[in-house]
Amino acid sequence: STQAVRFIFAGITLYCTIESYSRINATSVALISRLEIPIIVIAGSFLGYTYSVRKMALAFFCVILLFTTALYFRANGELISGYIHALTGTVSLVIGYLFVRATAKTEAPNLVALTPALASMVFAALAYCIRRPSVVLSSKLIILNLFSGALMYLLYRFSVYRYKFLPLGKAEYPSLVIALALLPLEWALFNKIPSAAYAASICVSSVLLGLTLFTGENSYEKRLST
Repeated sequence: STQAVRFIFAGITLYCTIESYSRINATSVALISRLEIPIIVIAGSFLGYTYSVRKMALAFFCVILLFTTALYFRANGELISGYIHALTGTVSLVIGYLFVRATAKTEAPNLVALTPALASMVFAALAYCIRRPSVVLSSKLIILNLFSGALMYLLYRFSVYRYKFLPLGKAEYPSLVIALALLPLEWALFNKIPSAAYAASICVSSVLLGLTLFTGENSYEKRLST
């Protein structure tokens, strides 16, 4: 069923994200995760929907910009497999979004939200057992796992309405804007000035993707909104 497929892709996303954080630096993972919106735009052409040539070019430029900046932050000894895991997780996340979009209008919101929540708990436990087979899950880890699953449920439960009424790219665009808005907060809380290259890549990609998603009209948005 559709929910079973979503469960698998949600698990793949979580596992690949965990593996990427264990292999490469957090800044590179954060940048690669921002590829989701331009990948959504590019995927439209393979799904029979088309953006204009200019908008497709902007999406490709954002992919190159963000991924190149992520590689720029690569530290000595970091494995390329970490970047592959991060990219695989992002692509899997986009596929999951496509299924969310398809089911948001036809299935109960609670069911749509419950699937990724269960996947996050199951695959997180599996990843922990694989990485530390000699360690038994403690009650604290189980409670933390349940708490993270509950947060995932709430996140998707409130997001269902975005997927239901907005084209997919526009529904996810706020997450990119939030990443930009959180830069000063990151500076204040962690006393860490974000890298100029990181901040610039987020700013430029936010503007370019905003132009791609909110200027003019395209058949991709029209058909996805029906």
